[in-house]
Amino acid sequence: MLLCHLCYLNVFHTSILSDIHCLVVIHFDTSVILESVDTLSHDDNSNVVYKPKWKNNNANVFFENLNDENIHDLVEKLENLDVNNINVETVNNVILNCNSIIENAADKADMIVEFKPKNSRPGVRSKKCKPYFNQDCYLKRKAYRKCKNLHWRLQRAETK
Repeated sequence: MLLCHLCYLNVFHTSILSDIHCLVVIHFDTSVILESVDTLSHDDNSNVVYKPKWKNNNANVFFENLNDENIHDLVEKLENLDVNNINVETVNNVILNCNSIIENAADKADMIVEFKPKNSRPGVRSKKCKPYFNQDCYLKRKAYRKCKNLHWRLQRAETK
């Protein structure tokens, strides 16, 4: 059972990351190390995006709906993996299995929320950027503004 290997679970409600998103940290005591992967489910037929959203009051329902049989199968797959023959496809399959276990429990605990992408909302104009303003410029401007706002908040905290 995977929950027997669970060492640490914490949901951080911090405004540094985002106003609506939370950082979830899960530590397992196993010999296999997996890096975190962010996934979003898209419905190809429409512009609907489904995202998991943690609700503290539904935490017990989430833990009760974790499928022990699927978790046991996943642990067996992890234990039987040949470390010398691991490729990207094997890691992706393990991560997809882990995500499906978590998504199924989140769905039963009513933690999957439907969002509309920002570009499909009526009344919102998409900005036309200059030809030289590409994705790299956007990311650097975003990082600059994030640092500037963090510096401003720290200065205000020191003066209080």
